[in-house]
Amino acid sequence: MFQGQYFSKGDIISVVDIDGGVYYAQLRGFLTDQYCEKSGVITWLLPTTNSPPPEAGFDPATYVIGPE
Repeated sequence: MFQGQYFSKGDIISVVDIDGGVYYAQLRGFLTDQYCEKSGVITWLLPTTNSPPPEAGFDPATYVIGPE
């Protein structure tokens, strides 16, 4: 749970960088370290030439699996 939102394995998430760029990824799993801090394991989703601008939305049919 993050800011009142529950996440599940397989969810598509958007990440915003410091300059306002939007990137998409898929949650592959979750980890808890020895200090009980929680993290998500993601696979980046890469846009193709058919993808809409990231700020305009996400069309899963136009993205390909990227690095983990």
